[in-house]
Amino acid sequence: MEPKFQFATRFNSLELDDSDLSLFVAAIICCGDRPGLVDVSLVEQLQESIIQALRLHLLANHPDDTFLFPRLLQ
Repeated sequence: MEPKFQFATRFNSLELDDSDLSLFVAAIICCGDRPGLVDVSLVEQLQESIIQALRLHLLANHPDDTFLFPRLLQ
């Protein structure tokens, strides 16, 4: 249980809002290694677009925290 608590504490410290979390979850869900995908490259392109949108969104909404995006992806 300790690692889960540490993850939750660290993740909560990022102070993400609903729109930040929505883009982050969308990037996780759109993963090209899901079994049964017909067009993996299309899903990977979609995921890359979402990740870029997340990066730009975080820069716009958290201008004082330029390292938020890399910390989120750790």
